[in-house]
Amino acid sequence: MLEYYDLVPRWTDACPRPVLGAATGLAYMGMQFPLTLAAPYEFPGTGISRSIIALYVAWAIAAWILALLLYRRRPAGWYGTLAMILAGVILTFHIVPMAIPLAAGAGYMFYIRRYFQPATPPAQ
Repeated sequence: MLEYYDLVPRWTDACPRPVLGAATGLAYMGMQFPLTLAAPYEFPGTGISRSIIALYVAWAIAAWILALLLYRRRPAGWYGTLAMILAGVILTFHIVPMAIPLAAGAGYMFYIRRYFQPATPPAQ
């Protein structure tokens, strides 16, 4: 509907809106992981170990890469994002309020699966 008012193709026009929303959310999530390291919830006298910091940074980089793959509608991005969501569900299953939104994210990934069809070979 808005294409009528803006005839110039933009970078968001190349991606369906549900996939663009998932890629944007995943990129935002990747940005939030390093920020949680600065949260003031640790006990006095204790510190965050280097292995935890490395895990958070690796998780953030993986989220950014998966967001880019989702935007480009690569099947590897879909499978990787689904694996990341399911890993989050498994790790937070004992905290039921956190596992429910992650399970909803898995359902949303199955909803946008239709946009990740394999490429058809060129006609000869």
